[in-house]
Amino acid sequence: QQQQQQQSPPAAAPSIQEAAAEQQREEGNTHFKAGRLQEALRCYDASLRLAPSAPSHCNRALVLLRLNDARGAEAACRAALSLDPSYLKAKHRLGDALRRLGKLPEALSCMRTVAASFPTDAKLRAEVAALEAQLGQASKLPPQQPPQHQQPQPQQQQQQQQQQQ
Repeated sequence: QQQQQQQSPPAAAPSIQEAAAEQQREEGNTHFKAGRLQEALRCYDASLRLAPSAPSHCNRALVLLRLNDARGAEAACRAALSLDPSYLKAKHRLGDALRRLGKLPEALSCMRTVAASFPTDAKLRAEVAALEAQLGQASKLPPQQPPQHQQPQPQQQQQQQQQQQ
């Protein structure tokens, strides 16, 4: 009777290509932890060529963020989310990339999604609050004007001298 009960089939063994991709990803993780960002990026790229995966795209995004390539990080996060739309780590990194690119409403949306899944995470709550504050300020301020360099007028010079005394 026990044999007749439905058993889940054994997980399929990864292909040789998938195993090699995972090995490259793990090697990239080692390089990243050691601060060798370019080497980590090469490993993640190699992993993605062998077998695209959300974790490799997401790890690549983190390296790109550390290299101040927010556009590249955004693309990597979107690639990760196309493979796994529920991958919250990719959603969080996408929010960070979008924030750096000045796409604050979309960044806030990403961060709120992640924060909703981790309601007690103080760091996430702080990130959401900071974005909300930035958006509040950004929406109230006029567009930034280039600085105007004017020579002080004689009357202004006298006032400045009086204030300094």
